[in-house]
Amino acid sequence: MELRNLIFDLVRLYSASHQKLSGNPYCFTKRFAKIERNSIVEMSDHSHQKSPLHEKPAPTQISDEERIGLTSERVEELIKEHGYNELPVIEISLLYMLFLQFTGTMPYMLELACVVALATQDYPDFGIILAMLCANGFLGFYEQLKAAESLVF
Repeated sequence: MELRNLIFDLVRLYSASHQKLSGNPYCFTKRFAKIERNSIVEMSDHSHQKSPLHEKPAPTQISDEERIGLTSERVEELIKEHGYNELPVIEISLLYMLFLQFTGTMPYMLELACVVALATQDYPDFGIILAMLCANGFLGFYEQLKAAESLVF
């Protein structure tokens, strides 16, 4: 009996939290109304409410103008007015892409560590940190270059 009450409370809590998280009063989650003879009876939470998406019925008839579509003249007008339906090509120089590898929180920390190591005249640490910074930058550049190449058809 106690296990049933625990299951009932957990299911009720899940349903209430799901409704709060979704923020949708029309959510169609199932809530469990009661437990009878070792079975849980499901009841729809908002079956009596209508979704705002279904207020207007879907159009059943299509006009002749919609059926034909755009004419060639209208297409030419729209192309002159708005241009072709395509995404602009964004070109980024390789030098700028390499520069971006040395910006960010971690590279800034490594660069600061290089400056501190150089200021304290700790040249071995400076060399190791600089090697790590360069390796990180060039590996990131290589990976980003390969990712950019995979996007090009």
